[in-house]
Amino acid sequence: EFSIFYDNKNSIKFKSTFNTSLLFFTGLSSYFCALIFFNVEIITELIAGNSFNSSILSTKIMLLYPILYVTNNILNTVLYSMGKTKLLRNILIIIGMLQLIFTIIFVAPAEYFGLNLGAIGFGISLLIVTTLNYLILLFYCTKLLKLNFIRSILQTLRILLIFIFLSFITKLTLSYFTENKYFVFVISGFVYSLITILIFYIFPYYFGFKKSQLDNILIKFKL
Repeated sequence: EFSIFYDNKNSIKFKSTFNTSLLFFTGLSSYFCALIFFNVEIITELIAGNSFNSSILSTKIMLLYPILYVTNNILNTVLYSMGKTKLLRNILIIIGMLQLIFTIIFVAPAEYFGLNLGAIGFGISLLIVTTLNYLILLFYCTKLLKLNFIRSILQTLRILLIFIFLSFITKLTLSYFTENKYFVFVISGFVYSLITILIFYIFPYYFGFKKSQLDNILIKFKL
């Protein structure tokens, strides 16, 4: 779609699709990552047992990575569809060099002037570099499409903060009523999902949709 809109010089459709894709997939990935983030201990125990509790912190750090990974793929697609392959190449080279530098800083042992943080250090380095990659890609995408760079960042942060708050508050609230962590996980996940659907319906523009678009989708599926 991006390539078709660009070839047809349909900048309005291009911008609309870009905004919807970026916000919707940011929201979708944030929904899952925020839910797992505050329940990672239970999920780790269910999947691997208590022997993997030492990996919980590094797992929480890495849970922010899928959000950036998904959005970076969209931004890469936008630039690729506009024929900005040289720009993508240059960004890739810079990001590759930064990844090497930050990995050495956070993972290398002290005798090699590193912080020797192991898996946690690798997660931090990957998160930093992926965030920088996101900011660089977003800067060029918004510049080429003549959109507001700061506004795009704030829209993404708003979505992320909404899901972090919802996941945290639902688990915290239900924890007051029972000490059964598995029950809390299931019920809080259910409540969290219901509130997410409600927010999506009331504030569709948070996720790049217009109310009329959402109503047409609901009519189509007879919901």
